[in-house]
Formats: sequence, structure tokens, C-alpha cells
Amino acid sequence: METELIGRWLTIDGHSGIVRYVGPVAGTTGTWLGVEWATSGRGKHNGTKDNHQYFICKRQQNNGSFIRNIQRINWGQTLLSAAHYRYIADSNELECYPKTIDGNRRGKIEAVGFDKVARYQADFSHMEVLGLDMLQVYGAAPNELAAFLNLHTLSLAGNFLTQWQTVEDILNQLPNGHLSTLDISANPWDMPLDIPPEPNARFSVGWMKINNSPSLTWADACRMAVRLGFRSLSFGWSELVTTDTTATTTLALEELHLEHNQLTKLPSLECLPQLKYLDISSNPIDQITAASVQPSKHCRLETLNIRGTQIAS
Repeated sequence: METELIGRWLTIDGHSGIVRYVGPVAGTTGTWLGVEWATSGRGKHNGTKDNHQYFICKRQQNNGSFIRNIQRINWGQTLLSAAHYRYIADSNELECYPKTIDGNRRGKIEAVGFDKVARYQADFSHMEVLGLDMLQVYGAAPNELAAFLNLHTLSLAGNFLTQWQTVEDILNQLPNGHLSTLDISANPWDMPLDIPPEPNARFSVGWMKINNSPSLTWADACRMAVRLGFRSLSFGWSELVTTDTTATTTLALEELHLEHNQLTKLPSLECLPQLKYLDISSNPIDQITAASVQPSKHCRLETLNIRGTQIAS
């Protein structure tokens, strides 16, 4: 159904945006897509036409427009489709593998085993690391990930992910119930993220990476930590200005990377009693009190990276 397109990321003619509305528009025929554009100045209004509000632009006011669902819209691809594209060689590619490699003064060196590597790589049950960065992945179709029996690292940075539920749908399809590393950095998240407050009983993650995510907040990161139980978090290069939150949840983080943000003070360590490593490098922090990092029942900090801050002494 076309209503399932609401919340999806798209690209067309060099512009990107998120679908806010699918349906009719008064005075016209057929179905329209109400899109809020990521490109500044691409839109013309805030989702209103003839005094009727069809949708609201959340990211930037007056940057929406209506378009038809035409063929040249790029909606991205599923995770399995991207995995096939990156890892499985077709017969034409196999024919193109070199039979010899130029060894310069040693002459030609016979190249063997490329076909065996390709066949092994095509069996996803062997795969432990799956890297699908920048492949326009928007999610996973139902029941398409059962073959990834031994996967422990999944990287989906720079794709078309906008909804937290999409992340959980992917994780819940993976057979082993745990990832050592999950990277979902630099995705166009739609805010606010609807993250359930209770832990996911089906799945857990060891190290979560959400770098280059300026639309996410520290509260989002805390909810993710509670939900997936990860012990390491990378949340750098995201224009983060504060780690203050109204939540009083104690997090089990042992390693926290917050480099290259806009923080002006140290995160409160009372909610991070197990934290051993903290990276706040390249933040405009100019002062840290000794008491805030002294070992106590609320602080087990062993390593503090303050390189590139404004701390003078």
C-alpha cells in the first residue's frame, strides 16, 4: 500500500527528502506524495495547500512540496538486495577475474582461487562481518535474513534508515540474537525516534555506533542503550550540545566516545557507574573539576581523552 511510504527516504534528481503524506490533494486527481526536503530551499510550503494542512515539516519550515510517485524516484533497496550486490559475483564477473597477475620483474604470477573465494562469499551462512555502507538500504523485507547464521558485525552507515522500528525489524530477523558491533551512523533519522523503554528480550548489541547523527539526542542514545544493552557507544561528530536528560536511568556503558561535538561540560558520571573509558576530545570544554572524575561508587573512570578541548590546566 502507498501509505506504507510515509516516513520513507527518497532521492530524485539529486535531491533527498522524507515522505510526510500520501493521498489526494483537493482540486487535483490521483495520489500525491507530500515530501519534506533535506535540501534547503527545495520546498515551497509547510505542507499546506489552499488553507488545508496535509503535513508538517519537522526539519525545516516551508521546505515541503507535493510530487507524484513517478518511476525515477529512488526508494533504495532492502538489506538482502544490497548484500547480493556487494558480495555475490555473477557469471560475467567470474569470467573477468584475472588468470595471471603482473609480477613486474618476476614476470606473470598465476592467480588462483578467486572462484573459490566468490563461491564461499556467496554463502551468507559463513559471513561474520557484513558491511553495507552507502548502499541506500531502507530496511529488510520479512524473513530475508535467516541465512546470516554467524553474523557478529553489521554496518549500515550512510543509508536510507529513518525509523527505529526498522532497526529492530532487522535485528529480530538475525538468528543468533546478538551483534558485537552495529553501525547505523549517518542515517536520515526521522524525529522523534519511537524507542520502547524496556530492554529487547530478543536481541542485544555490544558496541553501538551512531556517529554523524545530528538529529539524534543524548536521550535517544540513552534509550538505545537501555533497549539493546550495549556496553560501548560511539556518538561523535553529531553536533551534540548537552548530555543532560530528565531520565534517571543508570546505563551499563563501559566505553563512551563523544569526540568532535559541541559539549561544554563533562557528562554526569553518576548515571554511568561502570564507565571506564571516556573520549570527549575536540569539544569546547574548558574546565573539569577533580572531584567529578575521582574514583568512587559512582565513578570507575580509568581513561579520559581531553585532546583538542579548551582545558588550560
